[in-house]
Amino acid sequence: MGRKGPARPGATLDGVCPPERAKSEEKVPQIVFVSDDAIHPLTSGGRLELWGELRAFELAGVTVHLVVFHREQISDDDRRRTMALAESVQFVARRGFVRATCRHPASPYQVSSRAMPPTVVDEIVGACVGPVDAIVASHEWTLPAARRISSAVGRPPIVLRSHNDEIAYYRSLAAHATGSKRLYLRIESARIRGALRRQQMWKGVAATAVISPADEHAYAGTGIPVSVVPPTFDIAPRARARPKPERTIGFIGALDSSHTEEGLRWFVREVFSVLHEADPTTRLVVAGRRASPALTSLLRSASGVEFLGEVDEAAEVYDRARVFVNPIFSGSGVNMKIGPAMAHGLPVVTTTIGARGLSFLLPTLVVADDASSMRADLSSLLGDDDRCQKLSATGVAALRAHHPETTGPMLRELVTTLRVGA
Repeated sequence: MGRKGPARPGATLDGVCPPERAKSEEKVPQIVFVSDDAIHPLTSGGRLELWGELRAFELAGVTVHLVVFHREQISDDDRRRTMALAESVQFVARRGFVRATCRHPASPYQVSSRAMPPTVVDEIVGACVGPVDAIVASHEWTLPAARRISSAVGRPPIVLRSHNDEIAYYRSLAAHATGSKRLYLRIESARIRGALRRQQMWKGVAATAVISPADEHAYAGTGIPVSVVPPTFDIAPRARARPKPERTIGFIGALDSSHTEEGLRWFVREVFSVLHEADPTTRLVVAGRRASPALTSLLRSASGVEFLGEVDEAAEVYDRARVFVNPIFSGSGVNMKIGPAMAHGLPVVTTTIGARGLSFLLPTLVVADDASSMRADLSSLLGDDDRCQKLSATGVAALRAHHPETTGPMLRELVTTLRVGA
């Protein structure tokens, strides 16, 4: 069910309709937010960003009807947590690879797997009370679904909420993958490039909101206005009064990404193994989804490494670590895993690429691009309480500008201004 009131008779966790609401003198903005991924469990930086944006809309007084595309099954508890974020919620399971590819062989799997069932569209129409101001599409993959919804609710403008330069991102993924995965990513990259260069993909899109100025250039050829709305972190930032006494380094990320796997392998072999040999009390805690068998084997066999696999909450890693590491050397877009770690009071050691798009945080980060520098910086932080406390405090202060109370009015103005000008 949605956030307010009971569901209609017969409604299930997969389809929700809210009760009628009393009319108010001032019109409350209303949007449909199409999420490319599940929100809960909060196990990745991308999901934390989606959660933050939904909280920002809520605090800005915007009524949200949420569509959640998901790959894995979502537990009842996580469905209930998601339902608390919106007026109504529709959960849509993505199509499997074979089915999606057979139906639309020329379309990127990221798009064809996110098909919008007619019954879900009907539920959204029934849930919306009055005119819809905008459809917010999270990632390009949800644009076809957003268009279908828009056509059913009076054709409000579509806002693309971009999180990456997707063409550059998939090109980089393919370059760093191996074997059959590399072949698949090359094919997918080519299909993405073709799809995003066709005008049909951008039909109905009135604005694009990017997370970082570094991604503005990727949309210059679309002819669509681009604005920068920074990421939202709905975690009450708290500096640690004292750093953890244990010499524990933390990492959590999408382990099925070739960028992440390559960087983590490098870190374990070139950086952590040396630190652990010098002081066996130094530990590395790693969590993340869909690790390859080879990466799983490495993490479980490496001395001093504890591999948790996929966890229910990223805080399971943050709460155990003294310092967070982000050893990413390739990719594009904004690396969202840094913000939540800092919000938990952790000093962050990252590569330059790992901090891409987060220039506002650079003064609060420790940047190291080679093994020797990263070992030196981590060794310092594992033994220097004062330095850890200073980085924790400055990081938390920087993140306060990215709380929902700050970004919410920016998002509200974007969707309401578009409707007025439509």
